[in-house]
Amino acid sequence: MIKSVTDLPFYKDEGSETLAKILALRGQYRTDSLVMAVDDRLQQRPGDLYNQIEYTIMATEELERQVNNGGFCAFFENYPELVSDIVVRLNEIGCDQTSEIVAKAIAALGPVDLQDAAAISAAAGNVDFEEIDQEFYSYPVLIDEMLFLYIERNQTFIRVDPPKKTWFQRLTGK
Repeated sequence: MIKSVTDLPFYKDEGSETLAKILALRGQYRTDSLVMAVDDRLQQRPGDLYNQIEYTIMATEELERQVNNGGFCAFFENYPELVSDIVVRLNEIGCDQTSEIVAKAIAALGPVDLQDAAAISAAAGNVDFEEIDQEFYSYPVLIDEMLFLYIERNQTFIRVDPPKKTWFQRLTGK
């Protein structure tokens, strides 16, 4: 018998597993929790130099987190800097239907410069996104499933593995 996603336990990342080992846990833990572990590690990494693949993971996770916690208004008000290319990011991971919903939400902002974070935030406060929010919540495609596959395909470009110990650290345990 195949377990449903909700029957699986939530993965709690302790930071000691490699990305390959996290990906190998699919089917043993909820997929969304595995994706969240990768996203959390990216966000905790020192510095802010992310490649396009890493940025796609973080931006997509932030979109889903914000919309699920406060609708599109929350996403536009809290992360307006992600708006200009989030549709491209969703298409990149294979969420074409979801990207259409997001494009509809962006269009509802009206004529606004997508490079102007303040203008996006201001416009979002004047729009009722309820219908578009509900369309997003229907999940025509599970974002976490598509993001997991994207991570799997691009794992060699994602830098989240714990630092390797030197020979001295392995010898002394320090």
